[in-house]
Amino acid sequence: MQRGMYVDLMEATEGEMEVERGKDCYSSEAADPIPRSPSSGPFLSSSSSCPQGKIRSRTAVPATMEELFQYMKTLRSQINDVADQAAKISVEEHMHCTTIHTLQNDLQLVKNETRQVKEETDKMTKTKAQICSQILGKQRKITSLETDSSTLSQTLEFMQQERVSLSEKLVDRSAYYTKVAEDISRQLKEQKVTEKAGGTKESEDDMSPSVIMDIQAAQAKFDKVEQLKADLLLENSKLRQSVELLKTRMTNFKPELREMDGKSLEEELQALLSDKDGEAEYVQSLQLQITKLKVSNFRFISLCKLNNYLAICVISMLLALKLLHEYLMDLCIDDFQSWKAEP
Repeated sequence: MQRGMYVDLMEATEGEMEVERGKDCYSSEAADPIPRSPSSGPFLSSSSSCPQGKIRSRTAVPATMEELFQYMKTLRSQINDVADQAAKISVEEHMHCTTIHTLQNDLQLVKNETRQVKEETDKMTKTKAQICSQILGKQRKITSLETDSSTLSQTLEFMQQERVSLSEKLVDRSAYYTKVAEDISRQLKEQKVTEKAGGTKESEDDMSPSVIMDIQAAQAKFDKVEQLKADLLLENSKLRQSVELLKTRMTNFKPELREMDGKSLEEELQALLSDKDGEAEYVQSLQLQITKLKVSNFRFISLCKLNNYLAICVISMLLALKLLHEYLMDLCIDDFQSWKAEP
């Protein structure tokens, strides 16, 4: 399109130049009738009759029309070359603009992808930091749980040892009281046999030395029972102190560990309650035996005071044992409930 415009412009310029030159030549021939030589044309001499302004404005004017046409062809070819070069430059410019636009789009896309990758990297870094902090917290919790577990196992071991020792003591006391009851029953039977064989004196002043010895033995046994009662009270105070020590140790445990330990303590409490029921049944059986012995020996008037004294000793001993056992069980239950009620 640009090349066509240049060609049209050149053709119009050539037409105007030819018309103007023709007019000038005709006007000069009409004004100057002097013949001129063929070599001196209107385009060669500067002293021709043509207007000097137009002639002088053009330098190196060709002598003939052929040379002019040749120059015009050369100029047209040069104009065509310039138009071709302009078209090529325009095409290259368009290609460069397209390439620049494509590169700008690619650069913007790369920037967006880089920003997105950076955001994802920041998110991954934050997530990694959170995971690391959670891992550290869980490791600390595991360490504390291991420490609490070891402390709890030691405390449970200590409680089991205390329970075993207490059970042994209760078994020993039960065996001792059983032996005492058997001795009393045996002595009463012997006295009954002796009473049937030889009879007894009805007066208290005329008691036989054997009866006095029996009374003294009963008094000694009663003193021993009192001593055992004092020993049991001392052991009770020691057990109370150990329970308080266990309570102070258990306050340092976590609620989860307390709940875990509460199950085992409830099992221990059930075992102690079953032991209490067994002891109560045993005491009731002893009371029934004593009642039977009292009823069977009620006939013997001479030994009534001795029998009453022995019965009172045995009953007081059994009641003291029962009260002590109930006190210990109530103490254990109260301590367990207070420990369980703590936050």
